[in-house]
Amino acid sequence: MSEHFAADWLTLREPADHRARASRLIAPLNAAVAGQTQLRVLDLGAGRGSNYRYLSPKLALPQHWTLYDHDSALLAHTEKEDEVTRVVGDLKALISGNERLLLKNTDLITASALLDLVSAPWLDALIDHVVAQRIPALFALSYDGHISRVPATVTDQALETAVNIHQRSDKGFGPALGPDASQYCAKRFREHGYRVYVADSPWQLGADETELQQLLISGWVQAASAVQPENAAMFAQWQQDHLKQMAHKQLRVGHQDLLALPA
Repeated sequence: MSEHFAADWLTLREPADHRARASRLIAPLNAAVAGQTQLRVLDLGAGRGSNYRYLSPKLALPQHWTLYDHDSALLAHTEKEDEVTRVVGDLKALISGNERLLLKNTDLITASALLDLVSAPWLDALIDHVVAQRIPALFALSYDGHISRVPATVTDQALETAVNIHQRSDKGFGPALGPDASQYCAKRFREHGYRVYVADSPWQLGADETELQQLLISGWVQAASAVQPENAAMFAQWQQDHLKQMAHKQLRVGHQDLLALPA
């Protein structure tokens, strides 16, 4: 993904992300950290700081955020405030390298739109670090594998299936958890005795978000065609039909938010 495309994509998706977030998870999170004087928050894959902008005003305590991302250009767009530190680094090094110290100096680990990209071993290692410190974790907007349009078409299911195959391919961490990420994460935390809350946080996109839909659908068709090249023409036609009728269609993209709290 080019720097320009990544920045545009993150900017376009931020309103949809914030609208979709499961706000009912905030109260139990605030209750869990109520005894502290300040909250040190580590935001993984922070990008342009969208998760910080959503969550920071909703937390009841004074905070210091560390925004961690591999892309210095994206981090350069984040807030320049005393309560925010920007760290450029590799998420793989955070788990197994010298940067593990960041995990030990944290009261809350959070991420948005990350878990479906990582592998089971990577997530296992992260969960082990979280559990060892008995701290909470909040992971938002993990893709859950469900795409739907109103009105539906006969190609919708075929596209969803192909997209989900691609979602499970290697995104740099090994075979990705893809649509299974949220449920896998919940299972692993529960095995460690954590209280886990999972809430749906779907995107609901209408005609007023055409640019976001165009980028999203283009990415889907490219991914689906890569894993099922024999159906590339069908997927391309699906894309053309959707773009022509976008003013009259609603697009729903399933996500889940997960809050894990030490018992």
